[in-house]
Amino acid sequence: MEFEEGTEFEDDTQWDYVGQDPTTQRRAELRINDSTVEFLLPRRKGLKKYTVVFDAKWPEIVSYDCSEIVVCNKEQTWPLGEPLPKGMKPKTEAAIFFAFLRAKEEAFFQIWAVIPREDLPRVTSLAEEYLSRPPVPGLAHHGTAAAVRYVIDRCNVVERFRLKWHDWLKAGPSTKPNPKFRERGPDLVVCKEGMAFDFYGAGPKLEQMSTFWPWRLIKEITPLTGEVNEIAYVWHEDNYTFKQQVWDMEEHGTLLDTLKRVHQQYLRDDTVPELKLIRPWSFPSRFHETWDHLQPFASKASREGFPPIFEDEP
Repeated sequence: MEFEEGTEFEDDTQWDYVGQDPTTQRRAELRINDSTVEFLLPRRKGLKKYTVVFDAKWPEIVSYDCSEIVVCNKEQTWPLGEPLPKGMKPKTEAAIFFAFLRAKEEAFFQIWAVIPREDLPRVTSLAEEYLSRPPVPGLAHHGTAAAVRYVIDRCNVVERFRLKWHDWLKAGPSTKPNPKFRERGPDLVVCKEGMAFDFYGAGPKLEQMSTFWPWRLIKEITPLTGEVNEIAYVWHEDNYTFKQQVWDMEEHGTLLDTLKRVHQQYLRDDTVPELKLIRPWSFPSRFHETWDHLQPFASKASREGFPPIFEDEP
């Protein structure tokens, strides 16, 4: 539905919350009640300015983010408290309501509204009430990496290792990351409940490569030696094996010992909770070994709703 610029939306009686963009003072850009989240989105086509109204029903929201942000130049935003990427200049502080939607069970897309920072507790409370699950902090800006970080924060972390960029590329040590795109190797996070490749804070494509594997998926972890040392993760699923290159011999031994030890502890302990797999598209697999075609939120946790993070939760 479209309206000419300047159209007033004054009927607020049916809404539990009516927001106002803190940067433009436009009113009612976000409206919430117990059945609907309504976004009033300003648009321009040539010289014509108009407003598009989009209604989302609560059951269509798969995952969401309610968090404090910094509004920057060119209408860019970034999570408050995180270092700004190069080129972003802060203008004011605000908050964001971001929703990842599954409309009519076939289309996945994102939509958001900027709201005053002081409205954040109210909007978060309403969203949690109507969705019966909490937000995922950082989802709006970090995508799948935010989902992985959400899980890690609720796990028992044993060790965290920063992997080298050339190992992740399966290249030699002379290969260097490009700082312009915030390229770096992931953090390998070893937890009692599983393991993660965490790219939170790297470039946007790399962040969508973040993944969390519950230990129940891994059959065994073994060393592979050759021209370059590798760690092989043998999955139960389709006899698939993911090979992680580790050029440095000492680092290879340290990683392998930690991974095997924690995996074996899981196999001996039947009280460890079973967490959901976060696997962007089908990465890693024999079909997708790089991040070239990865899309935000295209993981099991996104398609089925996130949170919850446990397999036995509805």
